Amino acid sequence: MVDNTQIHLATLKRLEDGFYRDYQVDIDHGSPSLVLLDVLYRAYTDALMRFSHCYVFRFRVRIPNKQRQQEGTILNQWFYRLCHYRRNDNLNVIWKREVVQSGSISYRITLFLDASNYPPIINELKVRKRLAKDIKHSWAKTTQIHKQDANELCIFLNQPLFILNKSDEDYQFQRGYLFYVLSRQAHSNTEVTNASSTLGAFISKSRSKKQNNRKRK
Repeated sequence: MVDNTQIHLATLKRLEDGFYRDYQVDIDHGSPSLVLLDVLYRAYTDALMRFSHCYVFRFRVRIPNKQRQQEGTILNQWFYRLCHYRRNDNLNVIWKREVVQSGSISYRITLFLDASNYPPIINELKVRKRLAKDIKHSWAKTTQIHKQDANELCIFLNQPLFILNKSDEDYQFQRGYLFYVLSRQAHSNTEVTNASSTLGAFISKSRSKKQNNRKRK
């Protein structure tokens, strides 16, 4: 019978080769933390199990310097407010906390938006613009800053929505590619002593298609 020590050593060996579970991870741009990868894997799996078809939107939000002591409360309240703004949508979020030398705190956000309530053909630019608008407004409201100042605290990647759809032929590749990209958030130059304050996830309450269709009429 294989004990836990042998399993752990085998996992570390695979990680050295650039693999974790059934995914390839990025080992060229840093050293992945097994603890953070565990958190990332669970959050990523939860999102994919919940949404067979979803849009993935990535961005960064920064905590105002004068509010660093309340960062945890701010992040939680922001997601609650964003869910209110997007009350017809189902959302999953993976967040990664980052601190620069100046002490500035920011969070990398990966947002999974349930696509099952959207038409097969969407205006991708329109969806992105509306998401960015709701994110900036909810962040400004949560941090009590002017909406114009939110432009400096909310940074969006100039990339199209990433689409994950189980019915697509390239789904397995796309799923693996996105995890590879997100695995960079599990890099750490030091031993991780508190993973829960470094990387985590939020999940909105589920809304059925019937509820959403009724509200959109």
